[in-house]
Amino acid sequence: MRLAKQHQNRARAAWYHVEVSFSGPGFVRAAFVGLCGALAALPGASCAADEGATATPPIHPAADGSVDAIHDTKASDSADSEGPTGCIPATCVKLGATCGGAPDGCGGAVSCGACPAGETCGGAGPNQCGSGPCTAKTCNQLGASCGAISDGCSAVLQCGTCSTGSCINNACGCTPTSCSALSLQCGSASDGCGGTLSCGQCPGNQACSSGSCGCSGGQHLCGDDCVADGTCCTDGDCTGLTVCSSPGTACACRTSPARLATYRSVHGQDHLLSTNPTEGEPYGYVSEGIVFYIYATPCQWGLVPLHRVRNTTTNEHLCTANDLERDTLVAAGWAEENDIGCIASAPTCGSVEIYRLQKSWHILTVDSAERDALMAAGWTLESTAGYAWNSP
Repeated sequence: MRLAKQHQNRARAAWYHVEVSFSGPGFVRAAFVGLCGALAALPGASCAADEGATATPPIHPAADGSVDAIHDTKASDSADSEGPTGCIPATCVKLGATCGGAPDGCGGAVSCGACPAGETCGGAGPNQCGSGPCTAKTCNQLGASCGAISDGCSAVLQCGTCSTGSCINNACGCTPTSCSALSLQCGSASDGCGGTLSCGQCPGNQACSSGSCGCSGGQHLCGDDCVADGTCCTDGDCTGLTVCSSPGTACACRTSPARLATYRSVHGQDHLLSTNPTEGEPYGYVSEGIVFYIYATPCQWGLVPLHRVRNTTTNEHLCTANDLERDTLVAAGWAEENDIGCIASAPTCGSVEIYRLQKSWHILTVDSAERDALMAAGWTLESTAGYAWNSP
């Protein structure tokens, strides 16, 4: 009789070995693999394939209707296995659990076995065997709104997921976004968690539109400020002799450097132009005074050089801004002396026309009255030599 009773006890114990897996939300499939062990416990029956199976606690619905989320890991408590999300589930040993199901820290649970006869899992605290009673709690009672949590006794409750944010310590949390993450330069916006982001103000006089700083129609950016189209921001917006004296204004003629006075002196029929008032004195030239003003070399801002060449036979001096004419005269035997200075090839910034007249010899003037008098005296107006100025 004693031997028969032992067989019955083995069969009864074998029925408690279950494996749990989830076939879908809210569905639990329990496979009583201990059935074979139960049969093996009967006289004359054999089931060698179930040798070594360990008992795990039965699956119970939680008090709030959820199901214990216990999975039979069948893994040694001395080894960790990394889950598919990169989370390493905790073992029973690490959790200090000796029975029941316990949250593994990765959203699942570990099964930590059953208690000896006469003891209850949770009787000495969560997942601890003891003789005391244990009343399981619900997700609401535990204040858990998401994730897996122990019911305080022997089961794991699944308290749902978060519609927004992430589940942190069984509470749905929200990480506010930032102005930079939203690519906002200015203004205000929702932080995605019920708060408001303040993304600052635009620099200068720029306007904030849809979180971006910029200029309205008819304006363009100049540094941090918006200026009207057609006005300058830097000298780079201007051409020729004009500069940007103040951002947001029209380009204006430069006031520096000062222009050089150009003197004319005469000796016989030759007229010598030079920025040096005494250059011709050693050779008998008599100064006629200043005829116009020009810029110093090297030429810039679109100005061109005024060349001076000399006929080596007659000592006549001729001035031209035409490179081809200079080269042709030099090829014909004229001597290239120097560039007097820089003039404009078109009217600009108050310039005046330089008239070149010829009567065997050449003369340059910007005085229209002198031009007319020379023409009345038989001189021929050849061309416009360029443009100079009447003041420094």
